[in-house]
Amino acid sequence: MNKSFLITGASGYIASRLIPALVKQGYNLTGLDRASHQPTGLRNFICGDLNDPEAVDKALEGIDGIFHLAAAKGDWGISDAEYIDDNVNGTKVLLDRATNAGIKNWIFYSTVAVLGSGDTPRNDSAPLAPENPYGRSKAACEELFEKACEQDRELKVIALRPSAVFGENHPDSTNVFRLIEGIRNKRFLMVGDGKVIKTTAYIENLIAAHLFLIDLPLDEGFHPFLYVDSPNWSTEKLSRTIADELGVRWIGPRVPLGVAATLGSLGDMAASISGIDLPVTSARIRKFCTPTAFDPAKLRQAGFEQPVPLEVAVSTTVRWHLGVDVRSR
Repeated sequence: MNKSFLITGASGYIASRLIPALVKQGYNLTGLDRASHQPTGLRNFICGDLNDPEAVDKALEGIDGIFHLAAAKGDWGISDAEYIDDNVNGTKVLLDRATNAGIKNWIFYSTVAVLGSGDTPRNDSAPLAPENPYGRSKAACEELFEKACEQDRELKVIALRPSAVFGENHPDSTNVFRLIEGIRNKRFLMVGDGKVIKTTAYIENLIAAHLFLIDLPLDEGFHPFLYVDSPNWSTEKLSRTIADELGVRWIGPRVPLGVAATLGSLGDMAASISGIDLPVTSARIRKFCTPTAFDPAKLRQAGFEQPVPLEVAVSTTVRWHLGVDVRSR
């Protein structure tokens, strides 16, 4: 396989770790991102929007495959229409232009959110059941790719479905960043009984899964693969592990979900008035108390071994927080 690939969302967090790993393996990379920051390691960089066919065509020149990471994502401040425009319509433009260019190989970054929530671990054969705008937009993208694969029997698309991504240098909008800083600054109370399962995807493990899937011999077609760290931890296990690493005495008491929801509603009102993305919102409280149990059995059965144990991943990330004054960011 030739190794000239386009990476969308090239200025994002995941790409910041993925680009060096790909370059080390001999890939020539063109980056596309509407942010003007150009990452190091790229052969070429296009500052442009996926909804701009001219920018997309320019980015696709001399490209053999695509790593599609670009997406709108957030717990606050993104409308349903923006999710559709950025994620679904942008992907459609990219897919249409790539089809015209004869590009047949993709890794598309989807999300576990396409499968919805629940206490029983779901695997990749579970039906699509998204419950939020982000998940619905990614599910719509998966459907676009599935249809494209049905129409073009030479097309191969791997849909990589990570859970909540975290790790050193993760942005302050990520869930685990907020959790660590909440515990670190003694602004955290356990909502509910702490038994809710919350899966994660440590950045180094996710990059390892991506590199593994590149070399996995697969037939043409659409291939979804979950990636979540093993084992699945409860909210209490994750929070206590972070507190222990921080040297913070465990914070109590527990807060019933109903009380927390009221506080979240107040946070929503304050955020709406101030225009500031506040740490406590009803969406974040609901997310914390919503089980996200997944089983990446398909990836494991293909031979993938998680390189970094979850305990080490959390410890390494917390040490980064302690070594960097992230509170001033």
